[in-house]
Amino acid sequence: MYILTREKWKEQSDQVQSAMERAIAEKRNAGSSLLVWDRDGEIGYREAGYADRETGRRIRRDDIFRCYSMTKPVTSCAVMMLVEEGRLDLYAPVSRYIPSFRNPRIAAEGGSVPAGREAMVLDLMNMTAGLAYDGTDTVVHRAMAALFEEATARMHSEHPMTTQEFASRVGECPVLFTPGSQWNYSVCADVLGAIVEIVSGMRFAQFVSERILQPLGMQDSGFSVPDAKKGRLVTAYERREFPDGHAEAVPYTGNHLAISNTGDENAFHSGGAGLFSTIDDFNRFARMLMRMGTDETGKRLLREGTVRFMTGHAHCRVAGWDGHEGYAYGNLFHVMVDPEAACTPANRGEYGWDGWLGTYFMNDPQTGLTLLLMQNRKDGGNDLVHILRNILLL
Repeated sequence: MYILTREKWKEQSDQVQSAMERAIAEKRNAGSSLLVWDRDGEIGYREAGYADRETGRRIRRDDIFRCYSMTKPVTSCAVMMLVEEGRLDLYAPVSRYIPSFRNPRIAAEGGSVPAGREAMVLDLMNMTAGLAYDGTDTVVHRAMAALFEEATARMHSEHPMTTQEFASRVGECPVLFTPGSQWNYSVCADVLGAIVEIVSGMRFAQFVSERILQPLGMQDSGFSVPDAKKGRLVTAYERREFPDGHAEAVPYTGNHLAISNTGDENAFHSGGAGLFSTIDDFNRFARMLMRMGTDETGKRLLREGTVRFMTGHAHCRVAGWDGHEGYAYGNLFHVMVDPEAACTPANRGEYGWDGWLGTYFMNDPQTGLTLLLMQNRKDGGNDLVHILRNILLL
């Protein structure tokens, strides 16, 4: 079993700092912060680089980051709260809540064919609904790209696309395969956000705020950033290589997946990518899961059995993704099921997820360890995740 003690942190924390600074010097990153906790509290914190390089503003512990896909575990929590209350059935067809998902068809050469069965809510939780993200590979990917393009274009118009309209439009598109038969990373969590709205009668952002963020004291988290806090929102960067051979991290200003880069209010509350948060705020969420559903005062948000189900029922192997070897996926988490196949030291049962701009969290129930990394780097940053895990866990 791999374990990180406080003594080991003291021995290795300078190497951690050097690795974080090296990523910045090599233009692979602009800034990052790392927080490590266990059952006894904080083990250590490190930060490096810039929240905004152009103005010289350094990374600080209270900076606000774009979580992107690290939103998905929060969405899973929202869904399971409704399941606990008997208001949502994971085996219900998605069409019970969003009629456009009735009678799905698989995209085929020159047309489409019946899919065989409808997607269930559980398929959305496991990414087995036959959906996709944006791209150019297939008709389905291109349909998602067009939908995100429209949602982005309408973001600040008089008629912005809402969470429920987005999900309904997804249901009108063909699917990649018969729901339940395969795994494919996709917009499933965005559809789940719409289902939470329909079942609860609340906007998704409101439900998450009232049921999760506020009870946990996550005061700097939400699906937008208030004007008074925008000075703490980090600038996003992308690595760009120039003709003369040198590379730079340059500001990224796009609204990827219809998420407002500037943190402005958005009618589309993305359950897959829309959360903004700080490293300490997200740690409150991670530690709630580690405490099996209670906040730091003992107040219960989720039942213990619910947390076990959320973080322990992963059966779909994350195939074809470098760096995710050994993990299976379920309930919007990846879970380590085969440590011998992993590319870094790992214990069976650890779980978490990451985000497109380099955010990452991991909980290890065996050791009580929580590891959080925040970055402002386009197209992920798993290379630094792997480096830091090796330094701390080997």
